[in-house]
Amino acid sequence: MSTMNDLTPDHRDRSAARADRGHVMAGALTALRRLSAAALVVGLGLSVGCAAQPTCRKGGVKGAVVTGARTTGEAVETGAKTAAEGVKTAGKTVGGMVTGGTDEAREEWNEGKAETKATAREGAADVDEEANLPLCEE
Repeated sequence: MSTMNDLTPDHRDRSAARADRGHVMAGALTALRRLSAAALVVGLGLSVGCAAQPTCRKGGVKGAVVTGARTTGEAVETGAKTAAEGVKTAGKTVGGMVTGGTDEAREEWNEGKAETKATAREGAADVDEEANLPLCEE
């Protein structure tokens, strides 16, 4: 006499793949949450500064606070952009793995790595420029 359990096929292989997908999705959601938090901080940082980019900074405590806030805003914006590039790189790598195997994934990873580094360097230059504004002549 057979039971229902005897007729149920073995799904061990599929459950392992499902667990891996869950791991990838959890990591992507965590990165997305961090990116959202960084975007919120960027918005707050940019609202502290003026709308126009100053060509010089004022001396004293007030000038130092404004310069610090603007530099922080630039740094957070750079971090958010770099994180977004990293998430895109991870997604492209997974897509490359699915469509072309490990060689395609490696190629996508290397391209994404170069784009992420370029974004980070560009942002670092902006932060450096913001932090090193000359004092205004009064």
